[in-house]
Amino acid sequence: MIIDAHTHIGKLPRSQYAKNYRENFDKLLKEAKVNGVSHLLIIAGLERKDGFNISTKSLVSLVSKIPNVSIIGGIDILNYKRKELIEFENYLKNKLIVGIKL
Repeated sequence: MIIDAHTHIGKLPRSQYAKNYRENFDKLLKEAKVNGVSHLLIIAGLERKDGFNISTKSLVSLVSKIPNVSIIGGIDILNYKRKELIEFENYLKNKLIVGIKL
């Protein structure tokens, strides 16, 4: 079993990855398959106004039903409110994410 323990989905301006997260995720899955990677850990980015990073909430919506993909939630601990921290706690309890990157 090969596990890629550090992957991201983002929108990279002026590249083949500029369009949308779904398309970029599909490309990531294809690359993983071609290279014999059987499990992916995807790290959610901190939300940015330019949409470069996919948020934890969006990432959970995009990939939570795919069995060979696990999500690491991303938190900017200095700028999150209690509501967001409770949301992350619920993601962990419901096994929608497997960890948190601070």
